[in-house]
Amino acid sequence: MDVPVERSARPAGPHLHPATRAAVGRRRRRPTGEPPPLPHHLQTSGVRWLVATLVLVALALVVFSRGLRGLAVDVAVVDAAVVRWLGGIDLPGFQGVMRGLAAISSWWVLNGLLYGLILLLLVFRRFRHLIIWLVVGNVIAVIGGSIVAPVTQRPRPFGAEIREGWGGWSMPALHVTFLAIALVSILYTLVPEGRWRNTGKWVVTALVTLTAIGRMALGADGPADVLV
Repeated sequence: MDVPVERSARPAGPHLHPATRAAVGRRRRRPTGEPPPLPHHLQTSGVRWLVATLVLVALALVVFSRGLRGLAVDVAVVDAAVVRWLGGIDLPGFQGVMRGLAAISSWWVLNGLLYGLILLLLVFRRFRHLIIWLVVGNVIAVIGGSIVAPVTQRPRPFGAEIREGWGGWSMPALHVTFLAIALVSILYTLVPEGRWRNTGKWVVTALVTLTAIGRMALGADGPADVLV
């Protein structure tokens, strides 16, 4: 008996649900065996963060470039009041907790994160991520250390005892800046996109906020320095 061409050409094997076939197809490697290309677009949240960063840095340069005049005086007064209030909290073990929070952004931790990230990117052969991270990290470091700090020349909070390591001008808060760079770099180079990365963003926010509170309570940084 003759068999229709359509039926004879159907491959043998178990019937798979369309969703199952799609999932299997997504798990296949690329034909060349290379990793998928890096994304070449900014999402809405990325654009907002970029705009907010540019606006905040521009405001800092405008407000503080003339020294302690005008609005810069008001900001310095508020910063000093917040730092003195935090430093004046007299609770059992409070200073020890603040030192522990400030230690999150110590140079020992920052150097460990830096060299650990470089090593992992080399081990996983993510050379493109490594190159992009080195370029972006150096650009941010130049903006913070060679442009913002020399132009604003903000001193440490007035009237507060400094009980934590510090160096250079107060704005931007270098320890907080480098910790944020390191943690965000880990998120976007080692953590896959999706639930884990979104959860990691909250973890990073909490760690940066806590170490900033610790450094402010120890008189090393002011709120405006941390914000920038």
